[in-house]
Amino acid sequence: MTVDVQRITDTPARAAARLCNFATSQSELSPGHQLYLMTEFKTAMQTFKSPWVEIVGYASRRGTSAGNLRLSRQRMQAVGLFIANMGVSCEFVKAIGRGSEESGEDSNDNSGYYRAVEVYVYGTKPAPRPEPPAEVKPEENVYALRVIQSQSIGVGPVQTEVIAFEIGNVARKIASKFVYGAVGVTAQIPFAPPVGAGQVGPWSFFLTDRSTPLTTFQAFANITTEPGATFDKHSVAGDMYLEFLNLSDNDGDIRVKASPIKFGGGDGFSAPSGGAVTGGRMVMVGKLFRFNPKSSPKKSSK
Repeated sequence: MTVDVQRITDTPARAAARLCNFATSQSELSPGHQLYLMTEFKTAMQTFKSPWVEIVGYASRRGTSAGNLRLSRQRMQAVGLFIANMGVSCEFVKAIGRGSEESGEDSNDNSGYYRAVEVYVYGTKPAPRPEPPAEVKPEENVYALRVIQSQSIGVGPVQTEVIAFEIGNVARKIASKFVYGAVGVTAQIPFAPPVGAGQVGPWSFFLTDRSTPLTTFQAFANITTEPGATFDKHSVAGDMYLEFLNLSDNDGDIRVKASPIKFGGGDGFSAPSGGAVTGGRMVMVGKLFRFNPKSSPKKSSK
């Protein structure tokens, strides 16, 4: 559980803290925020003849980017006004709200740690902070996916398929695991065993028309498998294509460029097949983790 006041120690400031747990969509200070500012922070200000105060506002990713930026500024202004009314003369370092740019990938994460304002007090004017990067960089539209495990079984023309993927943002070097569970139809070859299994496959790269959190890929999708067969490291055709359906986030619809996305399975076994088409849903499982695909988008077949 996030506490209201988290002190910051890795700074040259005389006193510094992150004031957390602002109410969702609100900018009013909590009693805990006010107590810290009126005691520990005010005492630190009084140790300097002309203290400088720096304030940085934040918001969670819930809501729109523009709305979160506006809310972070409102929180920053509310804290600044409270400090100005504490009776200690000070100068304020020019600072702006950071919005939700540094608030993780999950658009549903409304953690109190992100609903926050940071405050610092210095004896002299500190060096200006570097401006945060723009919210959407062109390279942040590049994503990578690969199969890490797959299993399928066919009964007559009906095929059931479970595929575990990793999907990552190449620029941010973060990824998550997804599971695709689906049912569809297959053109089975007579007398061939109606089963298949595979392991880790190569990375495939794709672009979206703008950056979006990885949680956006929790969506309905279709997978089309071309006719072919795989045994150990040997395969004949059998390429697979993934098409996301109706992707969207808080800022609107997302389009995958050059869809569907061509990808390959890893070593394993799949029965000779006349091809298959399945439809299901991608579900994110586990936590975000760091990743670095071994090849670059320029080496992709796309």
